Order: sequence, then C-alpha cells, then structure tokens
Amino acid sequence: MKIRQRPANRADGAYLDEIFHGQEDPAELMAAHPEAVPGTPTCVLAKDDGVWRIAAAQNTQVFDVETLTAG
Repeated sequence: MKIRQRPANRADGAYLDEIFHGQEDPAELMAAHPEAVPGTPTCVLAKDDGVWRIAAAQNTQVFDVETLTAG
C-alpha cells in the first residue's frame, strides 16, 4: 500500500506543506519546518489467520524540490 502523506494543522486542518509552494529553493524552509515536509509511507500487508496485518512499514520524507514547490 502506498500513501501520499500531507502534514496538517490540528486546529484548522490547513496543509503545512503549502509554505513550500512557489518557493524557488525551499531548503531553508525545510530545515526550519521539518514537520511540514510531506511523506510517502509504504506498508506491506500480510494475511495472518484470515486477518490483514502490517508486516513492514517505511515512512520517508519527500525532499524533491519540484514536488514541494508545485502549487
């Protein structure tokens, strides 16, 4: 299973990664706001006694400039 993860503010649900939109070089913002960098979790599921369970998981932050700065 592959997911697109976008961190959001708990108070109003605003996406935190929107601070990167329109930036030419978001490196400083990424360093100052690591909680706003989106992730791409991947989970491997396995059926165990008829029940689906997460067998392995990895959550990697996206540091691709084009992805972060696209509006």
